[in-house]
This record gives sequence, C-alpha cells and structure tokens, in this order.
Amino acid sequence: VMTLADSVTEKAYALIAVFEGERLSAYQDSGGVWTIGMGHTGPDVYRGLTITSEHSLEDFDTDIQPMLIRALQISEHPQKLSLRAWQMAALISFGYNCGLAAMNHPENMAEFIHDRHGNVLSGLVARRRLEAALYSNV
Repeated sequence: VMTLADSVTEKAYALIAVFEGERLSAYQDSGGVWTIGMGHTGPDVYRGLTITSEHSLEDFDTDIQPMLIRALQISEHPQKLSLRAWQMAALISFGYNCGLAAMNHPENMAEFIHDRHGNVLSGLVARRRLEAALYSNV
C-alpha cells in the first residue's frame, strides 16, 4: 500500500529530477557551490568527487526528508486546506531549491528566480512557474 508520503516523495522526485538533473561528477552550481547527484551539496561534496546513481538516490532521499516533513506539517495545519500530493511535491521542490524556510511562504515562489549574484535565471523562472501552478492546483 502506497502512503501519502510515498506518493508525494515519488512526485517530488520526478519534479526535482526535471530541474536538477542528475550529475554523478561534482560541479559548481551557478553560485559556485560544489554540487553532485540531484542537487546535493555539503561538506561531503568536493572537486573531483564521483558517485553512483544509487549513492545519488540515497543522498536525495536523505536531503528531501526535512522538506517532506515540513510539507506534511503544512498540509495538516488547521488553517490550510489539505494539500494534494502534487501540491505537496511542488512545495517540496521549492524548498529543496530555496531552503526549508522558504516553504513557509509559498505565495512568494515567484520571487526566487535569482542566482546568488542577483541575476535572473530562466531555468528558475520556469521552475517557479511550474511549482506555482502545481501548488495552486491549476
């Protein structure tokens, strides 16, 4: 039996994979942060690092947990309508890219389209449009 969390995780994975892609060799993102897999960053990522697809999926599963928990909490909040799986997946994708705190203000998704240097990135514009459309359940 697939739980809501399983369904949301599966949808979030699909959504994030479209925008993050999967790179098995470390690279610097547009802000100069060393990144690998499906957008995994941290002290364990450095120049020259390569990983397997399995390792990438393990990192993703670990990295997404705080966003999944937060999306479930938001969905259960009495003043919110119960979020559907795709809405939660969009919220998780937003949080995965912009940080856990950003999830508290999904109405501001459209503002998160700049790199660390203030440049508008067309990929972020497209990502925010899709996330906002899914979140608003259009």
